[in-house]
Amino acid sequence: MLAIDLGVKTGLACWDVEQRKLLWCRSHNYGSKKLVAKAAPGVLLSAGDPGILVLEGGGDIALIWKQAGNKWGWDTRILHAEEWRKNLFYESEWQYTGDLKNLAINYAHKAALWGGMKVAGRLNHNAAEALLAGLWVLLEQNPDANLPWPMPRVQRSK
Repeated sequence: MLAIDLGVKTGLACWDVEQRKLLWCRSHNYGSKKLVAKAAPGVLLSAGDPGILVLEGGGDIALIWKQAGNKWGWDTRILHAEEWRKNLFYESEWQYTGDLKNLAINYAHKAALWGGMKVAGRLNHNAAEALLAGLWVLLEQNPDANLPWPMPRVQRSK
């Protein structure tokens, strides 16, 4: 599964859903939508065999990734940050904080360790949000998975 925090400044996280393992996580500043479109096929190929393509966000850049994903056989899912936030964080954490980016970074470090990847340094918010969006979809696919932090009791759908 490849999860992407959409934007010209893009976050990318690749998960092995069956093994519940984080394979890699990074960010990239493409500089323009045109360069995003040029890079998308190569990024999809670098993620391995087509699987689930999780796009966090919308707009023109979502369309670029969705079209590239469709061309290469990916099953695309578009979601918004509020969906994974309400399912991974307690409401009091995310609705009443002015610093959602740092909250995501802190949780993403925990999620990376849970996924078997030690993060050198500090993730930026783009990579962190891609990692967490992917984690939420992974948890939907694996309802028995447990996280290293208490989760809000939200019904997971498949």
